[in-house]
Amino acid sequence: MPRNPYLNRSMISSVDEFHGRRREVNYVMSRIGATTPQSVSVLGERRVGKSSLLWHISQPEIHAQHLETDRCLFLLVDFQGRQNRPIEDFFRFLGEQLDARGALEAAVSPLRE
Repeated sequence: MPRNPYLNRSMISSVDEFHGRRREVNYVMSRIGATTPQSVSVLGERRVGKSSLLWHISQPEIHAQHLETDRCLFLLVDFQGRQNRPIEDFFRFLGEQLDARGALEAAVSPLRE
């Protein structure tokens, strides 16, 4: 019998171990991928799988199934343990993540023209 991945009490960080939640994944992707993209709030009690869901949809093979991948850039930012940090730290982190993906240069280039 397969092991229940939801009993490990930590975020599921394997596409193969993420089961169910198809309705939630489809809903989030339909909002993000709409002609006019919409924001999505993921709310729930502690330990119901919010972080696992967000990790799952941030995986390239998952969002490629639902979205035009050239229109989207996914950054998964875990704020656990990062409370009470200056806003400058957040923007520095965001810039580093965008730069690592080559998105920062792509976003700034049209502004230079």
